[in-house]
Amino acid sequence: MKRSLTIKMFVLIFTSIIALFSCIAVFQYIYYQNFYENSKINETARNLENYVSDYTENNWNLEEQLIQAKNFNLENSAVLEVMRFSSDNLVTASSVTEAIPLFDNKVIVSAIDSDNVYFDFLLDEEDLDKIISDSTYADNISISVTGTVDSSQTIYPTIINAIEIDSSMPPENTDLYSDTLSMVEIYSPASQSFVVSNGFTELTTSQVYEDGNIGDIEYTVTTMSNTSIKQVNFYYSKHINDEEHLFFATVSLQSVEESMDIYQKFLPLLFVSTVLIALIISLIYSKQVSKPIVEITQVANNMSHLDFNQSLPEDRKDELGVLSKSINTLSSSLNKSLDELTDANKKLKEDYENELKQETVRKDFVANVSHEIKTPLGIIKSYAEGVKDVVKKEKQDYYIDVIIDEIDRMDYILNDLLELSKLDSGHAAYTLTSMDVKETLNQLIKHYDHMLDENKLIIDIIGEFEIIQADYDKMYRVFNNLISNAIKYANPDSTIVIEGTLSDQFTLSFSNECQPLTEEQNESIWHRFYKVDESHNRDTEGNGLGLSIVKSIIEGHQFHIESRLTDTGISIIIEIPHTT
Repeated sequence: MKRSLTIKMFVLIFTSIIALFSCIAVFQYIYYQNFYENSKINETARNLENYVSDYTENNWNLEEQLIQAKNFNLENSAVLEVMRFSSDNLVTASSVTEAIPLFDNKVIVSAIDSDNVYFDFLLDEEDLDKIISDSTYADNISISVTGTVDSSQTIYPTIINAIEIDSSMPPENTDLYSDTLSMVEIYSPASQSFVVSNGFTELTTSQVYEDGNIGDIEYTVTTMSNTSIKQVNFYYSKHINDEEHLFFATVSLQSVEESMDIYQKFLPLLFVSTVLIALIISLIYSKQVSKPIVEITQVANNMSHLDFNQSLPEDRKDELGVLSKSINTLSSSLNKSLDELTDANKKLKEDYENELKQETVRKDFVANVSHEIKTPLGIIKSYAEGVKDVVKKEKQDYYIDVIIDEIDRMDYILNDLLELSKLDSGHAAYTLTSMDVKETLNQLIKHYDHMLDENKLIIDIIGEFEIIQADYDKMYRVFNNLISNAIKYANPDSTIVIEGTLSDQFTLSFSNECQPLTEEQNESIWHRFYKVDESHNRDTEGNGLGLSIVKSIIEGHQFHIESRLTDTGISIIIEIPHTT
């Protein structure tokens, strides 16, 4: 079960992760390049429109125009060219060759001072060539600049390295400036950036046009000459100050093509990594989820077989934790109910067995009572008829004596039955007094001297004794009955031992040597009318009610009595709590 569930969850999770990765990979492979190109085109067109709007509204001078163009190029990775037309003809892509570049032969130089503050200034390409050819620059790429500077750190130079510079008219609120700077970059609007480092680099393109437009902006997607690299050319014609201006921007799409090439090469490694990660995640997650489910299944299976010993952990806070807690509660309730049902069933069984025993006892009681009473009644009837028929005085007296004896016997039986009924009903009164057990036993034994001598028996009283709180008359009857029975059933030439023991309670035992009894007989001696001689022979003294009365008296005192078989006979043991 565990293996099956774990494998199923593992396969499901692993397959889902791989399928998700595959869908993402295929989607990126098919749509990413087109999405990137379209986003790049739309974003550049929007930025170009914003640039033209600022260009028109702010009336920038030439230096500011060139600096803003540089910023546009850097932000969009583009090359921006601004051209103006002297005629009012509509500007189109085919008329670009007739335009006059606004930044023709102009470059922007970026330099820093000793405090690493950046400055920009505009130069003609001819002036730049003179500065570059200067030996001082060649040695330490440092230039000495004199002129004015505005708040945006734009310098309007008049002298650089002792070379006079013809700058445009600076704006108002400029300050005089003179310092030694280090050149870091030379920017040409018509050919991207020149970086001062081991020479200069220039990127030129050959263009092949394909028409398209976004709003008022026309664009073409072409490839660079002798390459497969894509580029986008934007054309935006704007009428400004009675002149037609053409804003021409070129954006290379080489980065996305390179990204796709790298992505295709990286894809196998990414796939292998994804498979490994998916394996680990699937294995861990499947075990985390399946383990509590398997445990729940096992406990539920045990519950179905009425085994409620196993419980589930309840430390989880999710639905499985709630389910585990509910199952534990259900298991506990079922276990408790089953225990109660088992106890009830056991008690019912015991009650049923007791009822059967009681029924048997009742039947035996009725039979025994009938026998015990019917016999003397029959004798009384016979001897009464004999008295009627017999003429001789001697015979009549004998018959009358027998009748009186049988009536006395019946009276004795009926008195015992009434006493036993009274004891069992709980209506018997117990008058507790101090009773010296050993002294009482010694007095009783004197009454049986004749029987002891006749059967050659000896009674030994040994051990430790104490004074108990009990109903003297009733306990006297108990001791008398037990001694009488011990003498009656003891083997000749044997010793009857009455032993007292003091421990956590007072224990009194009556032991004799007699014919061996069975366990069934040992349990039955407390039943009413039970005799070891079940023939109810009249030669055997007693009516079988003595031990029943003894047990009722002992239990009425809240004492305990039981019989135990020994190797040589039987022992009756009474356990009496100490008097507090």
